[in-house]
Amino acid sequence: MMTYTYVNSSLSSKTAVFSVIGALLLFFVALTLLVPQSVNAQGLKVLEEKPLPDAEMEQRARTYMKGIRCLVCQNQAIEESDADMARDLRILIRERFANGETEAQISAYLVERYGDWILMNPPLSSKTWLLWSAPFLIFLLALTIVWLRRKETKALVAKGQNMPQTQLSAEEKKRLTDILNQGDNT
Repeated sequence: MMTYTYVNSSLSSKTAVFSVIGALLLFFVALTLLVPQSVNAQGLKVLEEKPLPDAEMEQRARTYMKGIRCLVCQNQAIEESDADMARDLRILIRERFANGETEAQISAYLVERYGDWILMNPPLSSKTWLLWSAPFLIFLLALTIVWLRRKETKALVAKGQNMPQTQLSAEEKKRLTDILNQGDNT
């Protein structure tokens, strides 16, 4: 005679699911601990940022980096930025200083590759004249508007048209007198 034992199938399937989830979590934790931190998401080796051996050259490089705009942060110098792109540019600049290139040569390379925008203080050229002249043009426009408004106001005052003359009605005069008298009584 055969006997059948009843097994709670829902309990065993839940256990199996939790076992799989636990195994996957353990796998990902082990993977993150075993993968070297010097490899980025694409599997490319990340270069370490090392200061130049010559302290004077390192100081020159750091001073120069303050004048180079971070392409990610956009309004921050690469010397201060934590972005990966800024780190890569710092490494590139240090390499070029170590190879004996001048600041002008490095700037020419960066401008050729990224445009004048990479410089915190772009040079005055046919491409950047509007950028440099815009504050002065806006200031002149504001002065012109103020001058024209004052001229118009002086002309209206001279004609006696500064403010329209309106008379209060009898009811408005009484109400104004009541308000003024209330202020005197308190």
